[in-house]
Amino acid sequence: MLIVAIPKSASTSLMKTLSNLHKIPSSQAKLHYFSSPIATKLLHSYHSDMRELSEEYVDNLKTQHMSHIFKQHIPPTGNNLRLLKEIKKVVLLREPRQIIESYYRAEIRKSHPTRKEFENCSTVEAWLQTAEKNGLLSDVSWFFNEWLSESERHPQTNLVIDYSQLTLEPQKVINSVESYFDLPVSETVVLRKERYSRIPVILNHIHRIGWQLKVRRLGKK
Repeated sequence: MLIVAIPKSASTSLMKTLSNLHKIPSSQAKLHYFSSPIATKLLHSYHSDMRELSEEYVDNLKTQHMSHIFKQHIPPTGNNLRLLKEIKKVVLLREPRQIIESYYRAEIRKSHPTRKEFENCSTVEAWLQTAEKNGLLSDVSWFFNEWLSESERHPQTNLVIDYSQLTLEPQKVINSVESYFDLPVSETVVLRKERYSRIPVILNHIHRIGWQLKVRRLGKK
């Protein structure tokens, strides 16, 4: 089973919750030995699996498709979309500006290496402004938009779920993932908290306006 996740979307929580519920091993591979996508300016330097995949790697995904849960930040390059086109996958997305805010909070908590590109930024507003200038926001927006478009083109092999729904309604969302992968539907679901921080509900609603309806429509196809 493959989870394609935009960064900072509670994807580790989703992966480990599913793994625990169904006693299926799970992992996120470091793919730094593959080439970086030319479409990104910074994002590939933050995540070692933001890489161009090989046919051999994808063949391995196929052979373990129902015996292992894979979670990766796979960039939506032409090569990757072609290789993964026939594989059923969950596509976990989050509104791009929320992701920049999450990077900022991680910086404050010192839960990742200091980002030199933001060394003079002491507020979330400064991070957002700098992310617009240095390309990080455009990287995240590209990931979001291209995977959303791919899911719209091929809804039969892409189940779109969104971060806000996952964190606010984990039972509903994880049950939909289980049904999609033909797993037994769990009666009780508690989302594991792994490397993510939930923002206030009101902010989730503000950021979701204008795009979440589209995600929900895709999920119903």
